[in-house]
Amino acid sequence: MTRPISLAPSALLLAAVAACSDASRIAAPRFAACAGPRCGSDQGQLIVDGPAGNLAVGGAYHQTLAQVVTPDSTGQVVQISLPIGCDSSALRIDVLDVNPDGTPVPPSAGARFTRRVPAAAVNGPPEWRTLDLGRGFAVTAGSRFAFQVSAVETGRLCSLEQGPVGDPYAFGDGWFIALPNPVDVWLPISLGSGRFDLPFETFVRLR
Repeated sequence: MTRPISLAPSALLLAAVAACSDASRIAAPRFAACAGPRCGSDQGQLIVDGPAGNLAVGGAYHQTLAQVVTPDSTGQVVQISLPIGCDSSALRIDVLDVNPDGTPVPPSAGARFTRRVPAAAVNGPPEWRTLDLGRGFAVTAGSRFAFQVSAVETGRLCSLEQGPVGDPYAFGDGWFIALPNPVDVWLPISLGSGRFDLPFETFVRLR
């Protein structure tokens, strides 16, 4: 069940769910994804802070999360790994452009790429899952993009584990949209928490 966390006097809200991880766990996973000599890990923030609890995706506040990424390689992003789990919902991943100030463009501006991840691939408690994007989407080294995650089924809840306090990924920040905040306006996940980044890893197939 979601619970709101007050972030500022202006009543901004970020929906969270109770922690389900061991209280002492802060872990960085190791992956064997995107195999082949021209396909591998490109960007990531791999630290998960279990005691911090999980961020809601979907749920009563219709929350969506995003992370800005600056790729180091030119090619196709074919996989994204996230420490996520869903309650009987498929997951939607949208890829958005990024404004000069580092914010993702509003979802209403349209996505460069959209992928629906089947419920069977994400259902269960949050854990690191490597999500297949099929042929993926094109990126150019140094040109930022944002990936957005949302629950497909209205009212269903997904949970994403949080990263550590601070800004371990210096090339982009995490963002959220959730009721009753303004619609189509991204707000930094660092509000009230000091946690600037989502845990994630991107995999690129080189051109």
